Amino acid sequence: MTIKLTEREWEIIRWISDETEFEGYGDYIYHDEWDMKIYRGVISSLIQKKVCEIDYGCSDEKDNGGYTWLYLIDPEIHKILDTEKAEITYPTGK
Repeated sequence: MTIKLTEREWEIIRWISDETEFEGYGDYIYHDEWDMKIYRGVISSLIQKKVCEIDYGCSDEKDNGGYTWLYLIDPEIHKILDTEKAEITYPTGK
């Protein structure tokens, strides 16, 4: 099944997938670094679509200065991101 994702949903997915924590598919969303009036809905949409989940044990849901641990659970999106990461050519410094 193909899931349609918005640009903002991909923005969040790429953010949490650009880290080395949780095998590269989970990261903190710091509420003071994101416009949570917008991104709270984006995160909610990702959860409803069964793309991501929140680990409430690693989250502090305060509006100001809070943070949310969000991680990717959709195996198809894992494959897409793995392919993208494999295609990145890192400079060797030579």
